[in-house]
Amino acid sequence: MQLFVARRGSADVGRIAAIVDRAHNEFHGEKTAFFGFFECENDPEAAAALLERADQWLRGQGCDRMVGPADFTTND
Repeated sequence: MQLFVARRGSADVGRIAAIVDRAHNEFHGEKTAFFGFFECENDPEAAAALLERADQWLRGQGCDRMVGPADFTTND
């Protein structure tokens, strides 16, 4: 998991977690990743930047699809 925070000046305006569940991918034969813990002010530019950055990081981890929002389960 990698966490990202969007900032405008000195203020935090949003956050997102990029999550790779390797057990899920191994079991399902996928390269799927998840995003979660997503919150953002009413700021489309910040929201788009957070989602893009999460997708970019997840692709760097070898994933080819991002779905969400998904957060941790009771099994984690």
